[in-house]
Amino acid sequence: MPALTAPTITAPAEPASASASASASASASKDAEHRLILDHLGLAEAIAHRFSGAAPDWLDIRQVAYLGLVTAARRFDASLGHDFVSFASPTITGAIKHHLRDHGWFVRPPRAVQELHSAIIATIPALTQQLGRHPDTWDLAAALERSHHEVTEAVASSSAFHPLSLDLEHRGKVDASTGRSGPTPLHETIGAPDGAYDRVDAGIWLDQICSALPERERRALLLRFALNRSQTEIAAELGISQMHVSRILARTLARLRRTGPGQDPAAVPETVPGS
Repeated sequence: MPALTAPTITAPAEPASASASASASASASKDAEHRLILDHLGLAEAIAHRFSGAAPDWLDIRQVAYLGLVTAARRFDASLGHDFVSFASPTITGAIKHHLRDHGWFVRPPRAVQELHSAIIATIPALTQQLGRHPDTWDLAAALERSHHEVTEAVASSSAFHPLSLDLEHRGKVDASTGRSGPTPLHETIGAPDGAYDRVDAGIWLDQICSALPERERRALLLRFALNRSQTEIAAELGISQMHVSRILARTLARLRRTGPGQDPAAVPETVPGS
């Protein structure tokens, strides 16, 4: 008896006309997308120019604008009856703003300051044309309905885009021999903590408390610690013994150590009670 074999089941072949139609439709869609992109490169560049002052490199902004244009072209549906320029402009602007917010700041300020800075950049061209001059911070504050302080802070934040190198040279120190100022690196002009201020404060306090001391004790301190005289030399100048000088210095220094701010050293006992 002959062996039975299962019949081979094959899917019905897709009509060649349907496949060709789908391929042609996809090709036409790609061509339309490419035409939209190429025809509106100028739109992307115009929008990028509005933000040219908000980043150190305008070429980066232009590239982001081009990417926004490509995104808009891929999402655009002509069957809905919308104008492509009206559809693409917010997409391109949003792409640039997101780029500046996430990558444009060397030192990132608060979000509110970033958004106000972007609004100022977008407002300046129209406001310049309206006023016939470059707007100042008061003009911008009135146009944006924000306080002058907020606008000033946002304008100042633009320096976070372009940090200066500490090695940048500028006209600085004057040469005493020629009377001309030579280039000085920026890092040499940055201030640092100065211990001299502490010494000035200590000197003022010491003058105040020493002025209340008796003349002989004040003179002994001056000769020993200001003029660096020996106790023997001090004794000869004051007409007393060297041992007496030693006791005067020890007693006076102990009194000064116990003297608080604004306190008269003469009112401080020479010895601590109970010692």
